[in-house]
Amino acid sequence: MANGNPQAAGAAAPAPVVLEAFGHKIEASKLPAPAISALLEAGFSYLLRSAKPAKSAVEGKSEDEVAKLVAGAREARFKAILSGEKIKRAGSGEGKASPLQKMMHQIAVERLKVLVASADAKAPKGDVRKEAIRRILERQEADIRAAAEARLIENKKASEGLSELFS
Repeated sequence: MANGNPQAAGAAAPAPVVLEAFGHKIEASKLPAPAISALLEAGFSYLLRSAKPAKSAVEGKSEDEVAKLVAGAREARFKAILSGEKIKRAGSGEGKASPLQKMMHQIAVERLKVLVASADAKAPKGDVRKEAIRRILERQEADIRAAAEARLIENKKASEGLSELFS
């Protein structure tokens, strides 16, 4: 980056952010600051308010249990916002988990299996298993994230040069 200018270093300019809804379209850079602030506040509030656990997770639960599940879903959404993950709308048809999230889940499952084996216990099933995986992810998030990122990089390197196998 020459003189603090990314353009001088040959970096491509980021694509403009275009907002579009109900036939209206505008580049975000053309909005006045109060409008940007209002949109950010409304969007942030909506994203947290709309974070909910799966219907199957709340069936048969008490109000207190449902409240805890909702709080957990909102905390997960907040962390996703802070980490820059793309937030997907329900029913958008997009995948539910990013490759990083899938790998983190896989690592948590592996750790649960090791824990069960070392305790010589029966593997948990259903909601107990889901809760155990959630707790592992929560308690070891930084370590699991780092391991997942490393594994994704390793997988990408391992698959380089193998594309001719499918041609």
